[in-house]
Amino acid sequence: MAVTIIREVEQYRLIADDQNRYAVIESRNGKVFSLHCHHRLEADDTAAGMEVVVCDGWQEKELAVQRFQEMIGEEERLSEIIW
Repeated sequence: MAVTIIREVEQYRLIADDQNRYAVIESRNGKVFSLHCHHRLEADDTAAGMEVVVCDGWQEKELAVQRFQEMIGEEERLSEIIW
């Protein structure tokens, strides 16, 4: 399965696979992390690793884009509070 990074802002990535499914993951320090599973999965920052951490979190494009925007917005809000 081919995984493509569609958009990346800060540590968040909107990705797609070759079956027109979309997901949002987090990337830091050469690792990728799930945002969808009940427990936080971690894998190397590769196409295979991104596929693993998505788990069952593949979504239609509209839902994944909405989730991506929510994550970016939350990150901006937290940075304003912290700094």
